[in-house]
Amino acid sequence: DYLSPMCYSQMVRQSAEWVKDVVRETDLAAPDKVLPSIQVSRAYLDEPFSKEDFHLDLLSALEEPSKGVILWSWETLEMNQEKLEIVKKVVLKE
Repeated sequence: DYLSPMCYSQMVRQSAEWVKDVVRETDLAAPDKVLPSIQVSRAYLDEPFSKEDFHLDLLSALEEPSKGVILWSWETLEMNQEKLEIVKKVVLKE
């Protein structure tokens, strides 16, 4: 069992540092049970969500005490080769 806070930084106009903060705060309530969800591309706003911002969010979401990451949405990731490559490099350490 895990808690999965929706750390959709672009959607709420926050930084990758905010993602880290959410993970840490959630871990205080549920130690060793945090599996954050991050967004892959822009949602609800017309503002861009760059590959650089996605990369920073991914790194932040995976920092301790996180137990992994959920990517929203997988279909969107499959359509964006640049972001898919970022995931491969970070998660698979390619």
